[in-house]
Amino acid sequence: FATLSAAGTLTTGVPISTSATIITAPGKDFIYIKNTGSTEIVISLSTDYAAQYVIALAADEVFASEINTVSYVRAKTLSGTSTIEHFTET
Repeated sequence: FATLSAAGTLTTGVPISTSATIITAPGKDFIYIKNTGSTEIVISLSTDYAAQYVIALAADEVFASEINTVSYVRAKTLSGTSTIEHFTET
């Protein structure tokens, strides 16, 4: 059997607003994000500052994926505030 292990850290209660929050800088291989608030959040997996937000998470929805190690992962709301939890791993 293959053994799975996690070397990352789960961060909870992260406030999200209409200003972009960088969840992880380049160098990570996996990202997990859960919207723990009540306002929809949008996520960008872009390599540039003019990020395009192409993933939307409603309350209690989750996004998890292997990612390009040169990507910045950002989250924000289109209005109001929310909270998230996230986990990244190299």
